[in-house]
Amino acid sequence: MKRSRIGACLVVAVLVLMVGATALSASYAGSSTAPPRAALVNPAGLATFPVAFNETGLPVSSTWSVTLNGTTLNGLAGSDIVFSEPNGTYDYSLAGPSGYKLLSPSATGTVRVQGSPDSVTVPSIAAGENPGDVAYDNANGDIYVTNFLGGNVTVINATTNEVTAPLAGISVGTYPYAIAYDPASGYVYVTHLGGDDNLTVIDGATQSTVGSIRVGSFPYDIAYDSANGYLYVPNEGGSDNVTVVNGADNSVVGSIGDGYNPVADVYDPANDYVYVANLGGDNVTVINAATDTVVVPSITAGSYPDAIGYDAANGDIYVANSGDNTVTIINATSNSVVVPDLSVGGGPDGFAYDPTNGYVYVANGDLANLTVIDGATNTVVASIGVGVEPSLLIYVSSSGDIYVANYGSNNVTVVSGNGLLVSTWGRSAVIPPTTYSLTFTESGLPDGTGWSVTFNGSTESSTSSSIAFTEANGTYSFSVGAVAGYTVSPGSGSLTVEGAALSEPITYTAVPPPPVTSVQIEANSASYTGSAPIYLSGSVSPAPAVGTSAFVKVTNPVGTTVQVSSDPLNAVGEFWDNFTAGGPNWVSGTYVVNATWAPSLGGSVYYNTTTFAYVSITTNEVTFSETGLTTGLSWSVTLNGSTEVAAAGSDITFSEANGAYAFEIPAVANYTVSPSSGTVTVDGAGVTVNVTFTLPLDRTWDLAAPLSTTTLDGMEVVNATWMSYAAVPLTGIVWWEAVNSTGHTVEITAASMTLGSLACGSAYFGLSTLAPGAYTIEVFVTTTQGVPISLTASLGVTVT
Repeated sequence: MKRSRIGACLVVAVLVLMVGATALSASYAGSSTAPPRAALVNPAGLATFPVAFNETGLPVSSTWSVTLNGTTLNGLAGSDIVFSEPNGTYDYSLAGPSGYKLLSPSATGTVRVQGSPDSVTVPSIAAGENPGDVAYDNANGDIYVTNFLGGNVTVINATTNEVTAPLAGISVGTYPYAIAYDPASGYVYVTHLGGDDNLTVIDGATQSTVGSIRVGSFPYDIAYDSANGYLYVPNEGGSDNVTVVNGADNSVVGSIGDGYNPVADVYDPANDYVYVANLGGDNVTVINAATDTVVVPSITAGSYPDAIGYDAANGDIYVANSGDNTVTIINATSNSVVVPDLSVGGGPDGFAYDPTNGYVYVANGDLANLTVIDGATNTVVASIGVGVEPSLLIYVSSSGDIYVANYGSNNVTVVSGNGLLVSTWGRSAVIPPTTYSLTFTESGLPDGTGWSVTFNGSTESSTSSSIAFTEANGTYSFSVGAVAGYTVSPGSGSLTVEGAALSEPITYTAVPPPPVTSVQIEANSASYTGSAPIYLSGSVSPAPAVGTSAFVKVTNPVGTTVQVSSDPLNAVGEFWDNFTAGGPNWVSGTYVVNATWAPSLGGSVYYNTTTFAYVSITTNEVTFSETGLTTGLSWSVTLNGSTEVAAAGSDITFSEANGAYAFEIPAVANYTVSPSSGTVTVDGAGVTVNVTFTLPLDRTWDLAAPLSTTTLDGMEVVNATWMSYAAVPLTGIVWWEAVNSTGHTVEITAASMTLGSLACGSAYFGLSTLAPGAYTIEVFVTTTQGVPISLTASLGVTVT
């Protein structure tokens, strides 16, 4: 199917049952709080029972009222209105503030009090099995709903919102999907997705089918051209084209080659163009309906465009991209993209345009809601919760309502345009979407360290461990700010809000400092004459390893640096220069050098010097070489706090300075390892540690007698009898190999068997299972470690 989600939203009206009371729930488009409820006690001498009306949806401080049994009570938004009545059936009527339409239940009705708690459900508009698309016939005032798995079309009266005859729906054949109404002929056309590759034609006057029209492979959608009376049907199957049908005589007048996997189209009466969304090409093709030719082969859309809509007020084309949960907006005058990726809900899958408020409604099949786009600004202004898997929807001019097909809940939701009211003062009473908290929780940073998160374009910073946002249902991108000296995971991504709070853990990891390759110790500038001694000291941590090189350099007044020594450290970490027998020492983490030299320019020379020591710390490889593991397994080594993993047969190598380092080698399941831990010393050269993994056998297996042939139940068989020895029970699997003269091997496995510490067993291999010929038979056992062991020399047999 083109869409992985098909569905819409339906306002369900419920008379809510309260404990010990009859209750009726009234739902308006809006939000509410809950002040104390009003109450009236019936003074009659008969026993009475509470009848509660519960309101949701009205804005704060607005009022509403209920009239029951001739008595009217008023209440504030969010409050309950409660009556007390004896047993009986009573008429009620509901009234709300101007500009708000009652969504559920009906404005008038009856409620029955029976001396015990009672509940009444005002149902949604039931459709057939998996409704997918809707169309409106403005001639008869009916709404048509395709039922994809029901094979029929449900007809709903738009005035009463009741299903009309035939109640079982109009039978149209397999997999009815898209539907469109032709006002010129009064006919309704239905595509069959993956079924008959045709259009079924319904006469709106008689509510019966009058024929079918053969189109292309996998017809998905239908666009009606009011200028020429033609229907344009994109065929997603192998034809990759658009079939053109003349609505006047229901004949096919041609086909137009299109892009890859065309699945949805819409007609723009302003320029007489048809816009086709190509699911496989991630683009939109533009067709001139006057000439039935392609005028723009490709306008780039988002990922997997699968629905398309038109806004008559701004002349824009809206493309739903189900692959990345965005809407691409195209200017139909220039045929250029003006908004490439407006973020909407999950699985956008259908559009409806309301000319009374200028809003475009997008069905989000994954989130059970509609995203509302303001066509004046092309920004998202609200979301409206609807039914399960909303798919396609339509605006009904007679009521100003939006009808949405709910594929997952088998019904139709009616959304009032008054919930998004437009007045001369601007837009008001917009239903605010329900929002949920999204908390990013950080770990790994020192207390008080600042960090930040950018979520849905908004950036928040904190020195605490959490950063919180509040958003309505939808999919949103985020990125986490970098902190110097740390890596962060995840650094970016997306989160989907689906009716509940979310928490996203963020982990910062300190970046280890690079290996120390050199240390420089500065001494104070000083003046020296002749062969005056130089003393310099500084802190070096860790101490240079034995055998590393150390240098003393002197810079003279003209900026020339002279190296006056180049000896390695001796066994106690001391340095001796080339010129004197000075007394350098390593004391309490401080390397002290005493060096004297003869003036290089002769005579008594005055040096204004900067003197420093330069220690070059070298590293060598520590290699752990493994043997014994079976191919496909992995092993690891932890050395000096760092862990490396490798595949069986591969070495693990570290690079370390001189010193002694502890290591650990974890065991691998069913294997022993030697050594499993220890210390390795690096002393000026590379070191190799040989690691051996051993797979011990649980038991010794021996044949109690040679293989032999015998007759068992009239069948010639090979008989094997064995004994096994072990300290613990073992589950063994006994199996045979039969090799014929051409080298072909046949393996037959016997059932597994659990054996004790000392056990014997036998198994039989029926020769009749082999084709005639000469064979060599051998019997094996497989231990718990998966090692096959042959139990005997081979036995030659001939099968006749």
